[in-house]
Amino acid sequence: MSDSDTTALLSPSVRYEDDEDEEQNNPPSTIQIREGHTVDPYFDDTVMHDSGLPVEANVNIQPTFNKKQEIKSKPAALRTDVSPENTNVQKVRMPIAFPNPLRDTEAPEYDPVTSAALSRYKYYKHLEKYSATNNGNPAAEPVLVMPDHMIPAKFYTILTIYQQTTGRQKSIITIFALWNTMMGTALLSMPWAIRMAGFANGIGLLIFIAFLMLYSAYRIMTCTKEMAHLGFVDFSDVCRHYLGQIGYIICSVCSLISLIGGMIVYWILLSNFLYYTVTYIYMKSTHQFNNSTQNITVLCPRNASVEVSSNFFFVDDDALQQKNDEFQQIWQLTKTVPFFLLLVLFPLINFKSPTFFTKFNSLASISVAYLIIFTIGKAAKWGINIQFSQPGESFYSPNFNTSFPALTGIAALAYFIHNCIIAIIQHQEKPENNGRDLSIAFFLVCITYLTIGVGLYISFPDDKTCISDNILNNLPLNDLWAVVARIFIFFQLGAIFPLLIYVFRIQLLHVTLKIIWPGLHWVILLNLVICALCIVFACFLPYIGKVIGYVGAFCGFSYALALPLTIYLISSYEKGTLTWPVVVIHVIIMLLGLANFIAQFFV
Repeated sequence: MSDSDTTALLSPSVRYEDDEDEEQNNPPSTIQIREGHTVDPYFDDTVMHDSGLPVEANVNIQPTFNKKQEIKSKPAALRTDVSPENTNVQKVRMPIAFPNPLRDTEAPEYDPVTSAALSRYKYYKHLEKYSATNNGNPAAEPVLVMPDHMIPAKFYTILTIYQQTTGRQKSIITIFALWNTMMGTALLSMPWAIRMAGFANGIGLLIFIAFLMLYSAYRIMTCTKEMAHLGFVDFSDVCRHYLGQIGYIICSVCSLISLIGGMIVYWILLSNFLYYTVTYIYMKSTHQFNNSTQNITVLCPRNASVEVSSNFFFVDDDALQQKNDEFQQIWQLTKTVPFFLLLVLFPLINFKSPTFFTKFNSLASISVAYLIIFTIGKAAKWGINIQFSQPGESFYSPNFNTSFPALTGIAALAYFIHNCIIAIIQHQEKPENNGRDLSIAFFLVCITYLTIGVGLYISFPDDKTCISDNILNNLPLNDLWAVVARIFIFFQLGAIFPLLIYVFRIQLLHVTLKIIWPGLHWVILLNLVICALCIVFACFLPYIGKVIGYVGAFCGFSYALALPLTIYLISSYEKGTLTWPVVVIHVIIMLLGLANFIAQFFV
């Protein structure tokens, strides 16, 4: 450890002078050595013959002083300078303030352990000259340097060093990553969300919420960038800076809630897809499909607002009468399949690193592309089946429904990317294009949601109230389009679920215990608790529309709107650029987010 490092860690050096008159003309932290003075270099605290003041032993001074010689102190950064006024006087900076037993009568401020460490340090500095070269210059790597582990912890200071990284990510990659991340489970619920809001109202709300979420995401991006010089690399650090520890906790809790909500929705969908896929294979292998199934276009459950637990519109009547059929008793959507899913997923979620599952991210793009093709194919086959003038008639669709908060809750989660936006854009090759790329990504996401939601809604060949919150539940079990979609999305969600539970685990453990891997047995216990929560929802509340609405509305209000807009207002106030119109507009936006969350309880 160098003297300069020690100087930064310890208290300022004390200045010793051998003449009170000259004390006023010399800078602090110096001593003066006059010609003829001799210093014994083999003692820690030596005494000058004239003044009786101690001199640090690391100053290598010859016993017979020659004013033509340069007094050097190791390391080279602390070498002495000759005074231009008097060449007989040289100034040597004191690198550390050792207690002076001849002058200080009070007890030292350090505890015995620290005092012993300081004594060892002085001894090491005394021996350090033996690592120098024959010319008296310090060696490149001194062999007698006090080890770091022997330095008292109180002399260390933790500094955050910000290093600007050079990104190589093109704008097209950034846009695609943002689009791919936002495309999620809300795609399957978009036709139902438009039905709940009304046709025209639903389209308008999808566009409006896209603008709100884009603006809040932009605020997170800019405020984090402004604080980057302080080493802040995440939005939670910014929340801690402006709002204190409570802001950091709120930010972390909101992020965890969004993750646990996503895992619950994934478990419900995975159970659904596993149930229908296995049932299809079983009935296909046992030849239970009859010829009449070819004429079935869509299914209409009695209550379209809930999941279809079992649709037997497509099997032989004789098979329906077999109440004691062993397969039907074992394989039930909300009673047994969520537990069977645990056997499939649990071995995959206990890995220490999720690197293997990141290789399947391309499945998300394939699934979204397939759903777009699926929508175009079904719309072309079904045609346009919508009218606005005759209520009560087939295909009637109102332009406005009072249950529109169902759409706003789903849309809030559909556009939610705020907890990972910094990680996506941090390697951008041209950071000045981040705002443009973010806007393009949100535009593409909005177009994708409108294409799938509106396309399937206007072409649905039955009463619009039949549309389920999972559009695949409205298709017959032997519909090949639906079979392929379920298989694609099952593997996609199955690869993403371990990543979600991994991110949730490291965030929770880092905030609470300041560790990431507490041990395999603790990880297994935590994963069992999370899976048990998911199973409870899959068994007793298997309605992805409602779950997405609650989670999306809460995260949209807290993490996406309240936190970034509050921080923006505080930052503008500190800069002196805050105006009343800005305050009013941002407060209204936050109140809209709060109203959206409250309204979910009345849908």
